[in-house]
Amino acid sequence: MAISRACNCIRNLPAGRFSRSTGTPAARIRPWHPAGPDWQAARRTDVVSAIAAAELQSADPDRLAARWSEIAGLDLVAGELGPEIRMSNAAVRFVAATDGRGEGLGGIDLVANDAARAKAQAAEIGCSIDGDTIGVCGTRIRLV
Repeated sequence: MAISRACNCIRNLPAGRFSRSTGTPAARIRPWHPAGPDWQAARRTDVVSAIAAAELQSADPDRLAARWSEIAGLDLVAGELGPEIRMSNAAVRFVAATDGRGEGLGGIDLVANDAARAKAQAAEIGCSIDGDTIGVCGTRIRLV
């Protein structure tokens, strides 16, 4: 019930509410309706500070990467783990689906300011940890 209400709220927002494509970096930080108008004051960056990449998995990551590149109008580059679309502050990486969950979001890379603390907190709540990767509900969170 709560999820459908949240989805209705987002669906009913005026077009362009989330546009971040113009202005200076400070001007691009705008209210985000689900979090309220003052969400920036509640940001915590002591453990992690940014999303550095999203990792999309597929049975055919090259095909998926080519399609995303075509739609976005951005070039593909060879990344360490597979093809990537790089932007000024993040990347979208395309990898083979190997975890049995099929095509979709496989993981995210977070810029870690305190990776040890992130892993300790994850361990406290029972998340899997493999090196600098934390598993949360099947999603890989890589600390970079």
